Amino acid sequence: MKNIILCGLSISGFYAAIASLEEIDVKGLVLIYTLRKPPSRLDWINSAMVNAAKLGGSALIMDMGMSVIASPKFLDKVNTNALDFENYKPLHKND
Repeated sequence: MKNIILCGLSISGFYAAIASLEEIDVKGLVLIYTLRKPPSRLDWINSAMVNAAKLGGSALIMDMGMSVIASPKFLDKVNTNALDFENYKPLHKND
């Protein structure tokens, strides 16, 4: 098999790709966003994340989302550098 491109629906496709990356040589990944109009919950999360980024920058955003996108093994690996209040710096106005 050559030039394998995986396709998946939203985040579940991403998790499937991670699971298979150790088994096959993947050349590409296509994720399909299936929601046509963001529901109220997604709008809420998006607005809250923008507010959090304004207050604590990308470090806060990464810390907030890391537990749902990373494996426990990876979380253990990065835990010494994460969740440190000193890492949170507000974004500049034009960021």
